[in-house]
Amino acid sequence: IQIPEHTVPGHKGLSGAAFLPGAAIENHGALELSRLQGLFDGQCSAEGSRAQQIVAAALAVASLRHPLALEGTGALGGVQEKLRALSDRIGKLPTMNLLSIAAAMVLCNQTVVVMMEHQLMGKAYERDGAEHEEFAMDIANSGVTISGLVPWCIACAVPLSMLGVGVEALPYASLLYLIPICYLFTKKFFFPAKTVNSEANIK
Repeated sequence: IQIPEHTVPGHKGLSGAAFLPGAAIENHGALELSRLQGLFDGQCSAEGSRAQQIVAAALAVASLRHPLALEGTGALGGVQEKLRALSDRIGKLPTMNLLSIAAAMVLCNQTVVVMMEHQLMGKAYERDGAEHEEFAMDIANSGVTISGLVPWCIACAVPLSMLGVGVEALPYASLLYLIPICYLFTKKFFFPAKTVNSEANIK
């Protein structure tokens, strides 16, 4: 990973390398992430410390590498069962939305949120016979967009820092909340419920 010599205008000292955490998480291990954080420390000024700290926190969480590593331990089994039970009551997509909000608030990284959704909700979709396309669309229209509405999540904090604005700008990011809302009410037209315990329960 190459660190630009100059910071991106409008970033208040946050290096242009802050755009690369997702790539770093996907392609680098904990050692490389630690080194990358050291480079961040050298590039970010005091004015950019808030956004830099958020990047650092997300990279620390991401240093766990992949949530998939927990699959073999059975550590996620209890969470998966609870999410499946919840999806039986309110539907898969509403459950995915709730998981997206919680994961984005805790993990602070859009990429890790997507991976957690895939890991935790995959069994529920598989059980209901959902197609891969439906699963992918639900993730795209929940975790991917909702992450951009959590102020301390990288997907939100870095763009706000780049534009030099605060959280008061979030209501104007209408696409980020209109997509999940519209999809919640229109999904049934694209992916009709296949079982009694799937999206029919949204009603």
